[in-house]
Amino acid sequence: MMSTNKKLAMAVTAALFSLSATQVVFAAGLTNVGDPSTATGFTATDSTGATFDANDLVNMGTSNTDEDGIKYATELFGGSGPSQLPSTYSAAVIYQIDGAISDDFYLTFTLSDGASFASTPTLFGDANVATGIGGGTNLPAGTLIGNDEVQFIVDVDSNIAASSSFLLQYELVNITGLSKSGNKIEMSVSPTSVGQTAYAVNVEDTVTIAQSAQAVTVELNSIKTTNAEISTELESKEFVVTPAADADDDEAVFVGSKEVRLGELVITHDLTALDDVVSDVAGAQVPFTLGLSANGGGIESATITITEGQFAASITDPGEVKLVSIDDSGSPDVATDITGTTEVSEDGLTATIDVTDVIDELIDANAAASDNEQTSQIRLLLDGATSVNIPENAPCATFTVDYTDENVVDISQENCTVLPKIPQDGTVCTVNIVPKSDTSDALSILITNKSNDEAQLFGSLYGQDGTEIFSSQPLVDSTGADTLGAKKTMRLGTSDLLAIDGATTWTGRGMLKVSTTLDIEILALIRDVASNINSNTSTGANGASCN
Repeated sequence: MMSTNKKLAMAVTAALFSLSATQVVFAAGLTNVGDPSTATGFTATDSTGATFDANDLVNMGTSNTDEDGIKYATELFGGSGPSQLPSTYSAAVIYQIDGAISDDFYLTFTLSDGASFASTPTLFGDANVATGIGGGTNLPAGTLIGNDEVQFIVDVDSNIAASSSFLLQYELVNITGLSKSGNKIEMSVSPTSVGQTAYAVNVEDTVTIAQSAQAVTVELNSIKTTNAEISTELESKEFVVTPAADADDDEAVFVGSKEVRLGELVITHDLTALDDVVSDVAGAQVPFTLGLSANGGGIESATITITEGQFAASITDPGEVKLVSIDDSGSPDVATDITGTTEVSEDGLTATIDVTDVIDELIDANAAASDNEQTSQIRLLLDGATSVNIPENAPCATFTVDYTDENVVDISQENCTVLPKIPQDGTVCTVNIVPKSDTSDALSILITNKSNDEAQLFGSLYGQDGTEIFSSQPLVDSTGADTLGAKKTMRLGTSDLLAIDGATTWTGRGMLKVSTTLDIEILALIRDVASNINSNTSTGANGASCN
């Protein structure tokens, strides 16, 4: 049944026709060709001899609709932007006629937002048009008006059917306006009568032919709950959970004695719409993802760089800094565990996780997520043999993706993400000059407990050549006390150090590290026996060398 509006339009047409020899042309509307198979009924009616092939048209895919146009990711428009989209396949719109036609008319197609036609578009007609124009003569080539408008003159006669349709095949340039999320490019069609341009044959119709939105967002977040400490008693080689803290908190730093969470890499991907200009052999669009870029390009590099870190303990295998994929329940997903390639600087202050070769795993994991969001955690794993260093500043992480295609916007954080600085559960002091027992120097180390608590002290002694003499052994002075009371002072000499289990003599000037949960102060004196001169070697023992 004909709609009321169409009946009214036809009535108006009849009234106009009674005043003029020109009859109004009706349009059922302007629509995008979403699926090339819908355009197979059009024939090569262009006067230039162009051959229409539906396989040359881009397929919008199931995520788009005819009204949406082709959807692109804003990431595709870096720099000056791609010169032409789609790059390999054309796009098309169909303009359908509904009503009797008795006069020649213009079809004028106009682009919005500064977009331009890459070349003069081609107009094709369906079977009705092909047999009805001048006894089968071809449609004329279009005329570009500027770069954003093309006009065709349709020479008609009474043989054109009321349901004739025209297909405009085109390619675009100058579409950097799509670099802003939410922008659209529209095409309008305005049919006017030849010789009667004072009035429109039919009202103008408009359709969105392209639009853009951000496809991928990447966040590098810090773990907020710092419930882990570095064990001073165990020479900073293990983590301990903060007293009264919940060791099972899935959103906290502590995982276990040799593992902590530092941050989270969260990738969110709009799987519903955003199409890349990369097309497969069938002309189908594919969603833009973290690992794809325009014209078939990919990722040059993808890295997480963490500076001012605490990664000395990860230098020795199997200690490492790694990226661990997290499932929907917040637990590590063993099936998609992503380690990448980790490099740690010699001083343990910088860790670089190269995920270039495992980006596909991030994408696959993300694509499988029901909420289109994939979370991976940055974790520090200790090897149990190397001590964690204690940096002055909190570690700072940055995630970057460098695309091979210069037109694709690289992912790079403007500011780094500050990760947790894991503190010690006590104090570590270093005495750097510890003479051997067979020298003429007499050693006297005074350790004072400044707190109101009582606890043990543990020491590790190394020779000048780095040889470990003993490690994490209780320090006991000549009185035999195994703890240091509140506000008390203990004295250690060379003989006391040699009396510790496993102690042997050492080479050169040794180094003693003292670890305790107490707040301590150390005074170290060396007296040259022959000259009876005392030297204070404890400079900084209550500051820089007591972390």
